Amino acid sequence: MQNWLLISLVVLSSTILWPVNRWATRNDARPEAMGLMVSLVGIMLSIVLGLVLNSPLLAPRALTIGAAGGVAYAVGFVLIIFYCLRIGPTGPTVTLNNMGLVWPVLIGLLWFSAATPTVPQWAGFGCTLLALALTGANRSRDETVTPITARWAGWALVGWVFAGISMSSQFLDSKLAPGTPYAFLLGMFGTALVICLGIALVKRSLPPTRVEVLAGLGNALTNVFGITLTIHLLGKLPAAIVMPITVAGPVIIMLLIGHFVLRERLNPLGWTASALGLAGIVCLSLP
Repeated sequence: MQNWLLISLVVLSSTILWPVNRWATRNDARPEAMGLMVSLVGIMLSIVLGLVLNSPLLAPRALTIGAAGGVAYAVGFVLIIFYCLRIGPTGPTVTLNNMGLVWPVLIGLLWFSAATPTVPQWAGFGCTLLALALTGANRSRDETVTPITARWAGWALVGWVFAGISMSSQFLDSKLAPGTPYAFLLGMFGTALVICLGIALVKRSLPPTRVEVLAGLGNALTNVFGITLTIHLLGKLPAAIVMPITVAGPVIIMLLIGHFVLRERLNPLGWTASALGLAGIVCLSLP
């Protein structure tokens, strides 16, 4: 029962950040300023938790992998995905971001496993590729549905690439530097801080506004909290249980919130692409 409660908390924390980010971007929050706050709070939380839990903070390999993940996080999530939330539908944006799971699964099969892909994994690859193709081809100017433009589709697909790199860095850290999650987070948030601070200085986006501070604080708390609980759960339960629920759960919830709460009406092709993306996430999570 305790483990299922923790899984529910991971899903909840991974879901909350999306309405927060949508609210911030629709209230003129600047992505680089939000990223700056996320990184600052993330660094402080990583150091405190690392010290409290006696987890290494200066592991060179984990810091290096985290730095690569920080580039993908700053560019892909903070700059691109935040922008997609501003100009397009929330549910499909979340779906494409979480479809980045295909990258670490593929890396695991090619370099860390002697086994061939299972039938569910092949199905997951197929669903993901078809969802990407439908997303790229989908357009909607109907006023009764949420507009899906070429600009949103293009940037969302680029965001998917960076999400895959970010998720792959977390996977590589677990394989190449096990037991160093907070060193990884320190490298990730530290690199993201440098990138976001540089952009903020060039664009003169300082100081952060109240909306940017609140959104940044919320993102950092949910990211560190969610990653910490996920690492704990993977040590207690099979990945086949943890991953499908924690990765696909926020997608399902945000598609429902987008439709019933945010009134984002998708056309049939948009729903089809989202459903295929969700199916791909579930299949890729299975052994």
